Amino acid sequence: MRCFFHADKPAIGNCKSCQRGLCQECAVEYPQGLACSGRCEADVEALIDLIRRNVEAAGVGTQLLLGYRRALFASAAFILLISAVFIVAAFRGDTFHGFLFAFGSMCALFGLYHSYRAFKLRAPGQ
Repeated sequence: MRCFFHADKPAIGNCKSCQRGLCQECAVEYPQGLACSGRCEADVEALIDLIRRNVEAAGVGTQLLLGYRRALFASAAFILLISAVFIVAAFRGDTFHGFLFAFGSMCALFGLYHSYRAFKLRAPGQ
């Protein structure tokens, strides 16, 4: 590969912003890549800063996801408890209360679905 600006010189790498081949004379070196001297330096600095912020934000996103998972488990447990109360109430007394049993059964299915969703939810990299 040759330098985009000096076709007679070999390129030492590509600009992180425009992806052009750069020779030693045209390149400005950063710890995370190269930039075109006098052309793409501000863009490369912005890209490097953007990548740094995204890496920092990944930890926050993981914590939010794990908190959501705990909340799903807690709501599933509560829904299953309520469904048990309705199912038990359906059989109390002398008569069977079909509505209470049906409502309790539907709540139980919903609670099981919540449990399944919480179990399947994983943080990135797990």
